[in-house]
Amino acid sequence: MKLALFMIMCSALYNKCLPPIDTGQLYDTHYDCMVAGYNKTLKTTEEIGSEDVNLHKTYIKFYCREIPNMEKNT
Repeated sequence: MKLALFMIMCSALYNKCLPPIDTGQLYDTHYDCMVAGYNKTLKTTEEIGSEDVNLHKTYIKFYCREIPNMEKNT
């Protein structure tokens, strides 16, 4: 079974989140997906930049979801 990584961008200032975004990445283990999630959210936060992150109080959540019926070697 594979796992898909989803990210959710939120604003603490407005107390709102956008719908989950499928990153298009698949992982073989929960560990691999979690590590990728932390790395991807850090990179995205850096890309947004400190000015906008501070202005909107932006934060990013993520989760890994199992994709049923997908074999590990596909």
